[in-house]
Amino acid sequence: MANSMEIVAGWGKGVKMSERLETLNKARERMMEDRDTHAKVLAAPFDRDKAERARTKFIEIQSLIDALDRAIRGEELISPKAEPVVAA
Repeated sequence: MANSMEIVAGWGKGVKMSERLETLNKARERMMEDRDTHAKVLAAPFDRDKAERARTKFIEIQSLIDALDRAIRGEELISPKAEPVVAA
């Protein structure tokens, strides 16, 4: 039976999350933070100029998040499924 170190070591043998998928996930997380900032402006007491800019940026950022979600799903489909290699 393999010990835990052998199983963990198997994950590193060409079976790890692609850099592309990692980058897409990081970009999505950052855009969600930016979107949240604009949502707070929209939730604050009404200031017409700020609200109009925040609304425009919120929609723009949400469209980008949707595009990133599609790219992540596509990358997950083509990325090899990670399976640990257990040393004998």
